[in-house]
Amino acid sequence: MQREREKKERAAAKRERRQERSSATPDETMVPSAGPAGDELSASDLMRLVEAIHSEYEAGTIDLDTFEEKKAELLARVRID
Repeated sequence: MQREREKKERAAAKRERRQERSSATPDETMVPSAGPAGDELSASDLMRLVEAIHSEYEAGTIDLDTFEEKKAELLARVRID
């Protein structure tokens, strides 16, 4: 019973840390729209946003459909020279 209680406590602490981390940082997964001049994001910015949505999906804060939609939006903005 002690092990089960400790396991539940660790899970609760982990859940709290995850919630604090997600609420403390601004939503980086918002896909910035191109400005009127057609501003584009740099490749590093796009990669950072893709990594952020991967992290959200792995943490369970977004579902698979939302993950796929956001990822498709970002990858559609990748410019190939």
